[in-house]
Amino acid sequence: MAARSSIQVIGLLCISAALAGCANKDVLGQLADDFNLSSKPRAEYLNEKCSRLEARSLWTAECSGWRDERAAKEKERRQAEAAAREAELEARWAIQREEEARKKREAEEREMAAVQADERDGYKHLSFDDFALDAESMKGAKIALYGVYVGKGERLARNQLAALMWTERAHGPKGELIPLVTSGAVRDSRAVLLRCDASPIGCAIVVRGRVRVVTMRNAFGTSSQELGVVVESVR
Repeated sequence: MAARSSIQVIGLLCISAALAGCANKDVLGQLADDFNLSSKPRAEYLNEKCSRLEARSLWTAECSGWRDERAAKEKERRQAEAAAREAELEARWAIQREEEARKKREAEEREMAAVQADERDGYKHLSFDDFALDAESMKGAKIALYGVYVGKGERLARNQLAALMWTERAHGPKGELIPLVTSGAVRDSRAVLLRCDASPIGCAIVVRGRVRVVTMRNAFGTSSQELGVVVESVR
């Protein structure tokens, strides 16, 4: 019975092809393939059938729908991948921001502890403006100042711009530079200052010392008396 049914099916396929005026090997093969595909699940059937038609640039209404659905799924997949990549990058940025914030907090905590240690040792922290306003009445007082050390001419600059101007022109605006005397600083501090001399723009430090009237010489050898700091140590 099974053999007879197969013969009947093939016979019907041949008759159908002949009636359509295209009874050739390719058409018969296509009809046989379609018959075999029809017994498969619909998704598998469409994939195989429409992939074969796509290779030949032939589209039926059924396969056009399959193509559109496939394109929509591919778009959805790409969007999901893009969203996943964006989420991964955001997670990395969040970790990086948290790490930077942690380092900043730790640096602030260390600096606060260092300031407290300076004050316990009797050094009052001043700003450059405080020094300009109060130094005359603070002669002999122990102070601590944050700035940029410039070995050329031994100056403490308010910031790196003032340090650069001093290095290039041996000149800075009033209140931007404080004269230093470092020869009496402890050995470790003099070693730090020596390393700073190698930098064209100096290095950021905190100087600890006493307010004094100091004698400074300019590039032409002319002496002048200025309020400055006799450095005892730096950090």
